[in-house]
Amino acid sequence: MRGWPIVALGLAGLIGGYTYTAPPFEYKFGSFGIPLVFLLMGPLMVVGAFYAITGTFQWSALAVSVPVGLLVAAILHGNEWRDISEDARAGARTFSVRAGREAAHWLYLSLVVGAYLALTLAVVAGLLPTWSLLAMLSLPLLVRQIRSAEFGASGQQRAIAMIDLQRDRDDRSADRAAPRRVRLPHGRRAPGRRACDAVKTRSSRSVSRRPSDCSRSRSADSARDSGSA
Repeated sequence: MRGWPIVALGLAGLIGGYTYTAPPFEYKFGSFGIPLVFLLMGPLMVVGAFYAITGTFQWSALAVSVPVGLLVAAILHGNEWRDISEDARAGARTFSVRAGREAAHWLYLSLVVGAYLALTLAVVAGLLPTWSLLAMLSLPLLVRQIRSAEFGASGQQRAIAMIDLQRDRDDRSADRAAPRRVRLPHGRRAPGRRACDAVKTRSSRSVSRRPSDCSRSRSADSARDSGSA
């Protein structure tokens, strides 16, 4: 499909994506971020792609776009809800900052549950075939998200972003397992274990008050051994 309608759809997506974080609009940091993301990533993206391929408009494409837009909006709102304190200190005026944690909690539940309700209603109305209800096989994921939302409502804001939480756990595990490197002054290299063993046999009359390279090297070796264990 070619023509000005495709150009208009492309320009709408380009403008929407650019003004997401570009000044002076930056609607991501405002109250209109969630509905605009719903429109851009739901009806505009799905219906626009359907029109570009088929050259026609069908209500079924619009029905499919609603659950997609709601879930994408839920991702954005989940991040806003989690970062409500940081956004407030930074001066952002997101929906979560304006409405508060309780309203943000219920909006998140409405978005994720609304996606499944919209799909069900589309099937009941005959806009989508019955096999579209196969998406209900993902209901266990919905239950997990609702549980995470309840944790978030109780004060555990990071619980609503399970991917970020899991990534942070992996990063902390990697930091604990990684060997630690010791920096010596003037670019000197840490002596090996044999050199340190040879130092032990020398006289201890000229012991420096500052920690020696050998002691630092032994500390680094101990850290590597504990990390590998």
